[in-house]
Amino acid sequence: GDTLAALARRFNTTVAVLVQLNNIRNPNLIYVGQRLRVPVVTPPLWGEPATPIELFSPLANERYRTPIDVNGFARTFEGNIYLRLLDTGGNLLGEQRARGGMTESDFFHSYLRFEVTEEISATLELYEAAAVDQPPITKIAIPLILEPGQRFVDLNQPTPGSKVCGPVLVQGYSNTFEANVAVEIVSRSGAGLAFTNTLGGNFGVYRQFSTYLDPGLSTPTAALVGAYEVSPRDGMLVDHVRVPVSLYPAGSSACR
Repeated sequence: GDTLAALARRFNTTVAVLVQLNNIRNPNLIYVGQRLRVPVVTPPLWGEPATPIELFSPLANERYRTPIDVNGFARTFEGNIYLRLLDTGGNLLGEQRARGGMTESDFFHSYLRFEVTEEISATLELYEAAAVDQPPITKIAIPLILEPGQRFVDLNQPTPGSKVCGPVLVQGYSNTFEANVAVEIVSRSGAGLAFTNTLGGNFGVYRQFSTYLDPGLSTPTAALVGAYEVSPRDGMLVDHVRVPVSLYPAGSSACR
């Protein structure tokens, strides 16, 4: 039959909580048909992803300059996520390491630098392994377009994994065509929640951009805050970064 330990695991609580909640004198003894109360457990806002590594940015088939801002959510062996950037011939352009979760998924963030002299196609690989020189246990790979030079959009606020109550302050540093920076909030699945354009620097001068976005949410939501430039040459998104945040209605106790 069931034990308090088994019930605690099933309902994501502890034996001590069940003992106190049900005024049980002997935690080793429960009876058939005994009615027990269990605490109400709120599921985490960021539930476990379908795969060990969930990548939020960079985004597939978009254009990037160095360094690439890498954000995701993962649970891997010893928390390690290995990053590897390859050209179409399989030559290594850059590598890096990030740290996510071990026993449960957690956010990870890193920068991956590279150097190219012309626009090229490349592949970003993120993988889990027992060690950097060991075969991947799990791996994801996304195609990217790399461009020479340093990136034109830095997203500094909000920071990955932060909690925000009410309107979201989005700040960064940019040098873009006509100073325009696109700013967005999307759901974890990528559905649009809020969008605006703001101004930063241009003509080779980097300046701060700052704006508020209000998705008007009435319930807590796992979301991604992003920023990017739209290429004046072909309309492609450039230096697109998205960071994970937990959004709450204004005045929520989550931010106190």
